[in-house]
Amino acid sequence: MSRCIKQQTSGPPMLPAIYDSNYHIVQTANYVMIQVEGGRDVRIIPTDGSRHLPPSIRLWLGDSRGHWEGNTLVVDTTNFNAEGGVQHS
Repeated sequence: MSRCIKQQTSGPPMLPAIYDSNYHIVQTANYVMIQVEGGRDVRIIPTDGSRHLPPSIRLWLGDSRGHWEGNTLVVDTTNFNAEGGVQHS
């Protein structure tokens, strides 16, 4: 049995790593998607005014909702899982 622990760079917080810390950002009318080059994580942030998921639903990257303040994307993230984003394989 092997165990691999990967440092999460897709956030939150979105912190640079030593290697492969480039981000690909795609914006549509209702979503912003952030993909990290070095991993498989994709963070999808609704910007359509939808509500957060119920507190009983916990996700690796949390439940993010965004809105625009001028040219700045403000993201509120809740509902992190108990593992704190540590991924095991």
